[in-house]
Amino acid sequence: MATSIRTKLGPSASGDKDYGPFGFLVVDDEEGIQDLVIDVLRTCGAKTVLKASNGEQAIGILTSDPSRCQIVISDCNMKPVNGLQLLKTIRKGQANGVDPNLPIILLTGHSDAPVVKRAVELKASGFLAKPVSLEKLTKAINKALSL
Repeated sequence: MATSIRTKLGPSASGDKDYGPFGFLVVDDEEGIQDLVIDVLRTCGAKTVLKASNGEQAIGILTSDPSRCQIVISDCNMKPVNGLQLLKTIRKGQANGVDPNLPIILLTGHSDAPVVKRAVELKASGFLAKPVSLEKLTKAINKALSL
């Protein structure tokens, strides 16, 4: 599948950025979305890509070894802990050892105004509506990582 993603991305879809030095955590309860995001990251050179199916698992992964992840890409709508709750927990310093300024990009199938407003209030590093284009995803990652 990476070959087809690479073809769709083209040679400069990541802005010629190498994601190799960064650890990613992809949080989504839909395996297909997880796989798509992971394929994009791998195509752009990411070596460390972890995954969780909800915010509760994500917090466990992040607190077990905070140095492994430099960016989180998370769905908003999951149970028992959704993406906004994950973002809030991290921003308020309630995830033991996790940098409260950790870049977090939220993905959502429902980009209604209250969700967007709350994401902005909680200082999300990016906010993208599903289905997300490969170009928009890499652009948001590059911005969040200051590449």
